[in-house]
Amino acid sequence: NLAVCRAADAIVREEVEKAGLDKELWQYFAVLTDTKVTGVKGDERDFGYLIVIRLISSVDAMTATVPEMPWDVIRTISRRITSEVSEVTHVALSISDKPPSTIEFC
Repeated sequence: NLAVCRAADAIVREEVEKAGLDKELWQYFAVLTDTKVTGVKGDERDFGYLIVIRLISSVDAMTATVPEMPWDVIRTISRRITSEVSEVTHVALSISDKPPSTIEFC
């Protein structure tokens, strides 16, 4: 599963940097959850992992916000992950600020 997380994270990093958004963000990464969801690949039902995208702006890590991001970048990340990482069927975007959430998922 580490390979799945690394592949999804590499796509997030590549697309954020290609769009020039890395200068606006404090952290940006993919989270591999242990949740599996039903999807469709080709003409068949598939059962794969849920990836969550986390994009954060912060100055001191004590508080953090999720900035508005260009929707085309988010869509590109989602499409690439679900088409290039065969074990993934669903991509979600985390939009919770800190507080009440934390930056990381663990």
